Amino acid sequence: MNKKPRKIVWALDAFERPGALQRNAIRMLGMITRATQGTRWEIQPAFILQEQLAGPSLEFSPVWIGHYRTAAEQGLRKILQNVNLPGLLQPRILAHTSSSSAAAASSLIEFALKQKAELIVTNTHSKRGLKRMFLGSFAESLLMRSPIPVLTVGPQARGIPDLKRILFPTEFGTESFSIFKRVVNEAAQLKSEITVLHVIPYPVRPYLSANVIFPSTYWNMLQDYLRNERARSESAFKSWAQYASKYGVKIRPVLDEQPGSLWEAVLRAAETHKVGLIAMEAESGPISAALAGSAVRQTVRHANCPVWIIGSRYAKGHMKAFREATPIRGIRTRRAA
Repeated sequence: MNKKPRKIVWALDAFERPGALQRNAIRMLGMITRATQGTRWEIQPAFILQEQLAGPSLEFSPVWIGHYRTAAEQGLRKILQNVNLPGLLQPRILAHTSSSSAAAASSLIEFALKQKAELIVTNTHSKRGLKRMFLGSFAESLLMRSPIPVLTVGPQARGIPDLKRILFPTEFGTESFSIFKRVVNEAAQLKSEITVLHVIPYPVRPYLSANVIFPSTYWNMLQDYLRNERARSESAFKSWAQYASKYGVKIRPVLDEQPGSLWEAVLRAAETHKVGLIAMEAESGPISAALAGSAVRQTVRHANCPVWIIGSRYAKGHMKAFREATPIRGIRTRRAA
């Protein structure tokens, strides 16, 4: 009996020049399909056509849109003409009329839900400042909104290393464990080990104030805090390792106590342990959405390997969203000619 194929939606920019972005995404997709032997995949390329880009003149916009669509179809054919991936489908063009990048991301998410996709793969330019247009708009909206896991692949990824090591940063919250189980499931299929990273928050503000007035008292409080955090982390590491062992997945615990930002600790661990993939949650327990979102964005911008973002809503609502997905409104889909 043939099982239904697992589906990936591959978000493409039809007007991106062929180069490292596409090559790295293609390599990553190939690694996923090869590593999960016995699993049938369908890879659905998709391009968001924002028809408002036709210009302010409604008199000429229909003609302009026609040329724009034709150019998009030609661009998709050029990108995919030499791509040899199992289960690669004909590309789809998703047209919508909003000028908002968030709306464009929502359109792709709705399409992916209707397709019952398990993963969205997208490229990021990983640029900063004024050059950060793509990541700063569409891709970041996609990362923060999607209930479907998003795999980001940038041009700086060094040849796409193998997937034998996955890094999973966590603060050991309830939502985090739900997502960890999802990562374990994929690691079991990929025959990967998981480096579980826990970063102890460094109390900088209390240090700056209390250390001046009561230096010895604060130092003792700090040491007590660190001892408690180490003990909590050790207990959580053991519990999570026991769960992963049931699925034949090895856990490598890493505790980071260095002052600094979360994303810097993630990149430091990724480099030290030579991981091929970073798996992160879009939101994380008691950490505010803004802080977690910032860590995700900075990691995606700077990482030298692909980053897999899993929204905390995934554990409770992902499959339910699949079952209840309704026809997409206000979006017209068309296969590229």
